[in-house]
Amino acid sequence: MKKIIIIGGGFAGLTCIRKLNNFKKKLDLEITLIDKKSTFDFLPMLPDFIGRNINPEFLINEIDNL
Repeated sequence: MKKIIIIGGGFAGLTCIRKLNNFKKKLDLEITLIDKKSTFDFLPMLPDFIGRNINPEFLINEIDNL
């Protein structure tokens, strides 16, 4: 079994883990994501949240269920 550790749950880390999940069973991979938070904050939508009264729940996504 090959072990892969991804440090950081930002855009790059989440994209990497989603791509690797496609090959997880075929290549026998164990993937670990390390981040200081258990959520991903989608900050590019922050101006829309402030200016257009968008629900703040749309800015925060749990990364535990990847």
